[in-house]
Amino acid sequence: MIEGEAACPRGSWRFRFPALTCDESSRISAWLGEAAGYAGWSAVSGQPGILEFTEPDLRFSVARRQPGDAVLQIALDLEFQPP
Repeated sequence: MIEGEAACPRGSWRFRFPALTCDESSRISAWLGEAAGYAGWSAVSGQPGILEFTEPDLRFSVARRQPGDAVLQIALDLEFQPP
């Protein structure tokens, strides 16, 4: 179950949607570890790839990197869109 809040020029909203399978939820923490390593927070090197799931409504990627920091892009589609 994915739950959160989002905002855009059209307004803000909350969402709750079963967008991940049981196997996919553990991939998020592993990917975030890779992204933290890419930002220089651990020994991991190399930009992590785009993280996508069976339901194409959610996607994670690294938008840009600065020393000690990575800006993540989280794409929300379909069921996560504004009401």
